[in-house]
Amino acid sequence: MNPDHERDPLRWIVIASSPYSGSTLLALLMDMHPEITSIGEMDGPEAHDKVRCSCGQWLTDCPHFRAITAHMNANGFDFDLTRWNTNLAVVQNRVLHRLAYGLLKPYALHQARHRLVNALPPYRRLLRHKLNRNRALATALLDITGKRVVFDSSKEYPRLRHLIHDLHGVDLRVVHLVRDVFGFANSSIKYKHVSAERAARAWIKRNRAIQYELAHAPHVHTYFLRYEDLISHPADTMNALARFAAVTPTYDDDAHFHTLYSQYPPEQQHIMGNNRARKRSTPERRPIVLDEKWRTELTPQQIAQINAITGTLRADFGYAPLITDA
Repeated sequence: MNPDHERDPLRWIVIASSPYSGSTLLALLMDMHPEITSIGEMDGPEAHDKVRCSCGQWLTDCPHFRAITAHMNANGFDFDLTRWNTNLAVVQNRVLHRLAYGLLKPYALHQARHRLVNALPPYRRLLRHKLNRNRALATALLDITGKRVVFDSSKEYPRLRHLIHDLHGVDLRVVHLVRDVFGFANSSIKYKHVSAERAARAWIKRNRAIQYELAHAPHVHTYFLRYEDLISHPADTMNALARFAAVTPTYDDDAHFHTLYSQYPPEQQHIMGNNRARKRSTPERRPIVLDEKWRTELTPQQIAQINAITGTLRADFGYAPLITDA
């Protein structure tokens, strides 16, 4: 660890992705690095009652999150674990949300709308307040853990946009995490009860928005990562991410990675995010395997429909064409 890291710009890595893409798993893996800390989604839990930390304790009982609360309050922020107030989607109304954050072309118009909305006094004050809280939360994580890099698995598009354009004085880096559309669609159909067509179009919309934003942010370091590559080649992938984060790679090969992963004490990690991804077997961690349940859970008609809608973007992301009979 660099003893002078407090004088360095705050190094903040954020995930940009669709839901159900492996962001919580990636946060768990990044947090294992001796120089990277993560609590998963820094915009806080969606539900505040009966939320568990990945260490196994209720969030309100977890010593790590209680230390975060104490640090935030000691630095002048009214913070408790039922009121994070760090979600950067300042506008919550669905119609106003689209007006404030929907994509506009050309990008000059997109940016002009961003500046106009930010200039509105109530919006500007609330955004500045939330950005300050996020910066204080990141600083608390570094101070408490003694690590150098914060990894944030919050993946909502408004958050990405505000971090890129409105959070100044930090070393911001973005991981664009993509999971093949079929796995995403299967989870969306199962847990959000949407149609195959709607799931496919949501995958396109989110990833196109991320591409659009990152293409116009040359000052931000970016890394493209496919979920399938992370699972299939974990050592190489995690070492590449370490270099992207400007820290030392730690794995010799995949066998070394799986050994360290299986032996890492789960009670030493404190991650917010997808409950299914954070669950662990006792006393051992759940093994990391490629989730392709979509192959048996989606119907041939759903697979064909999703494939027809998303084929072009899948190819852009390097996925092999899928031949269907439907």
